[in-house]
Amino acid sequence: MPHHASRSRTGRTSRWLLFAIAAVALLATFSLLLGTPTGTDAATPQLDLKYPRSVKVGEPIAIELRVKDANGIAGYETTLRFDTQRAHLGGVTQRENDLRKLGRDVQALGPVESTGGVMLGAYSCPVSDCGDAQGKARKEQGGKGRIRLATITVVPDVAGTLDLTFEGLTFVDASGAVVAVTVPSRTIQVTVTEVVQ
Repeated sequence: MPHHASRSRTGRTSRWLLFAIAAVALLATFSLLLGTPTGTDAATPQLDLKYPRSVKVGEPIAIELRVKDANGIAGYETTLRFDTQRAHLGGVTQRENDLRKLGRDVQALGPVESTGGVMLGAYSCPVSDCGDAQGKARKEQGGKGRIRLATITVVPDVAGTLDLTFEGLTFVDASGAVVAVTVPSRTIQVTVTEVVQ
């Protein structure tokens, strides 16, 4: 076989090999820059407040404290701040929340009213009764997906815009470890109108 033909084939092979290596490197670079979905990334838990945007004086404002994309949340605590000269606490419902429906016993912390609002929270246990360590086991883990932790009712006494702000929001899992939850906004506004006689 002529030596020049062998060198020609060797040259073509080398060029194709270099081209393939360069192509693989280029694809790898694009993958790093653009990111390749793995399908295993969990969504970040996020505070999800449900409430009426407008009510009349004396009409209860029911605020549902919820978390969407939750992953094992078993308790929380917070302070709801509002002008107590313009509104008053109507009540707090916690024991019949979604954690209870999942099979965990729920114990309320508060509510404790103050001149600037109300402090509240709740914790849950994986047994039928938090006060009985020998209680029937029900669910070890906290809530997942979209869960409702409490419904807080505030009753406006005067017309105008009522600001309600959640401070010190802390969420924990079944072991008591803090769970990071994204909070898009801590303050909600409700328009309160006069009752037409």
